[in-house]
Amino acid sequence: MASEAEVLEKVGSYCTEKQYTLDDNFRSQFSNKFAAANPDADINDENILKSIKFNLDTAFSATSKGIEAQKKGWDEEKAKLTSEIEKLKKAPTKKEEKKGEEQFELPEDIKQRLSKLEAYEERISKQEKRAEVLELAKKGVREDLQGNLEDLLDMTSLDYTKESKDLAKQLNENFAKLYKNNIGDIKPSSPERKTRRVEDILNSVPVYTIK
Repeated sequence: MASEAEVLEKVGSYCTEKQYTLDDNFRSQFSNKFAAANPDADINDENILKSIKFNLDTAFSATSKGIEAQKKGWDEEKAKLTSEIEKLKKAPTKKEEKKGEEQFELPEDIKQRLSKLEAYEERISKQEKRAEVLELAKKGVREDLQGNLEDLLDMTSLDYTKESKDLAKQLNENFAKLYKNNIGDIKPSSPERKTRRVEDILNSVPVYTIK
């Protein structure tokens, strides 16, 4: 059975491997729809994994074209603004400082265009940083709780000027404080712990003597 959490884990791993910048909202929606459409599928089946990867490749290709076109437009705007600013700096200015030195001030329309450009670049940078923080934080949380981890990230205000690993650590610590008392250990099971769990189950099976 392919659960949403299992699909999301595969999606996250593949996006990390291919360095796809598909946002968390898309990943969550894709995982939900894929799991709903394939409830009886084996998530580790080669054909199922190929289907997931193919859909992600297609989505990223389409998204990339849109992003590239948008980025190209913003890059052209940035180059145009830079050229205009340089021309303005060289042009004679009417405003002077009290000491007699020339004072350069950007026209209001260029200030507004620069502000929009900076906001766009900041949004893209923050989006990529957020995805990186979430992927790092997921490594310290059980698969069945990773959806809750993403929900917490949506509600948390982080300083994205900090290193991704430090932000992921902060997110994990907040998650542990919030959930540990309710659901116990939040960390993913290691192979050794899984082996011990199986052994405990086998040892607990009652032995009957057949006469």
